[in-house]
Formats: sequence, structure tokens, C-alpha cells
Amino acid sequence: MRIQATHLLQEKKPDEAELVLKKMTELVPDDDSVNGPRRLLAEIYRQRNQPELEAAILAEHLLRSADDLEAAMRLQVLSEQQQKPDRIVELGLAIFAIDPFQAEAHLRTVTAAESLGQTDVALSRLTSLLQLQPDDSARLHFRIATLLKVADPPVSRRHVLLALEQAPRFREAHRLLLELASEPIKQTQ
Repeated sequence: MRIQATHLLQEKKPDEAELVLKKMTELVPDDDSVNGPRRLLAEIYRQRNQPELEAAILAEHLLRSADDLEAAMRLQVLSEQQQKPDRIVELGLAIFAIDPFQAEAHLRTVTAAESLGQTDVALSRLTSLLQLQPDDSARLHFRIATLLKVADPPVSRRHVLLALEQAPRFREAHRLLLELASEPIKQTQ
């Protein structure tokens, strides 16, 4: 059936291939292979520009396959397009368990975590990004400083200064430093 579906796809008959692949998922529901029917169905939906169907079939596939990095990355992109920040964070954590060096997934996860107010997740991913993308350290330190501005002003100041060390003319960092400098430093005993 997989060979038949592949031939139908090569002959540009996606509707017929879709029927074969759906039947195949019914007959072999636990097929978690990377070139299995769900992944082929997802590709058909992607080509047809049907993101909801593509996301649904990829989610179904990932329930059976915990190590398909490509499917998890694609589903995270679709979740971002559908503005589902909870799902983006959830997929980000799954992606990092497979491959912690996916900078794009870290960035998507940080943005989603920030929008959800999940500071710990955002800080963790930003810290990882500092290791993965040292050439962007000024911007990353600034984002960390912004997240910690209220919760931990001394650490926030430190990150602002690290950002300014890398990019001395970074105007937003200067503004944040002035804002932090105007607040009294709390001393711990």
C-alpha cells in the first residue's frame, strides 16, 4: 500500500494516494515510521495548503513516534502560525529532548513562553541560546534582562551590562539600564 501511495503521489494523484494512506492508517494504526502513512498524509496536506489537517495528522504521528524531529519542528511551526503558544512550548520541550541544538525551536519557544508569562521556560531557553548563538549574545542578554527586570533587578542589571559590552550603542539596553539604575538596589541580608 505504501508503494502504491508513493506511485500515486509520483503520478500527481494526491486524492487517490490520500485514500490509500487513510486506509493504511486504519489497517496499521501503530505505524510510527518516518516514511509511514501519517507522514505522507501530512505532506499531501502541506502541498494542498491545509495546515489544520497537516497539524492534526502530525500530532497523531507524534503520539506514536517520540523521536521524529522533523515532524515535531514542522508541527511547532504550524502551531506558531495558528497562534497556539501552549502547544509551541510543549513541542519545544519535546524537540529539545530529541536535539537540543535547534536554535529556531528555542526562539519560537522563548517567544511563546514570554507571551504566556512562563519566565522560567523563557530564561532556560535564552540561556541555551547564549551557548548556541554567541554572535547574538547582546540581544539575548537584553531579553534575559527584560525578563528579570522586576523579579531580580541586580541580575537584570548584570545582563544589560553584558549586552552593552557586546553592543555599546544598543539604545534599548541603555534605556533599560537607566530604568534599572533609577530603582533603588535591594540589599539582601
